Amino acid sequence: MNVDEQGCPSWCIEKHRDPEVISHEGVVHCVDLLGGGNDRQFLEIRTVQYLPIDTRESSSNAPSMVEIAYHFGSRYRVLNLTGASARELAHVLLANAEALDGNQPTCEVY
Repeated sequence: MNVDEQGCPSWCIEKHRDPEVISHEGVVHCVDLLGGGNDRQFLEIRTVQYLPIDTRESSSNAPSMVEIAYHFGSRYRVLNLTGASARELAHVLLANAEALDGNQPTCEVY
């Protein structure tokens, strides 16, 4: 992983100057979902890395993840995926979206 002089990964949008950094966060992408009722439903997707609070733990062991937050009304749930799991999910979503359009999937479904 490429890091800058402050130790931030290349995808981190916060250019930290404080040595007490507890997380790195990438750009947030939002996807609106269809839903019933008056509550807006959407997904927030971003790259994150949460660093250990215990200073005795090495920050090099903190994995970077793809974080998906499902928002519904005033509540939300968070799902963290490894890079491999995020790529697998992307392939499955693409295959299903292509099937909706009557097309043959362009990727193999696992």
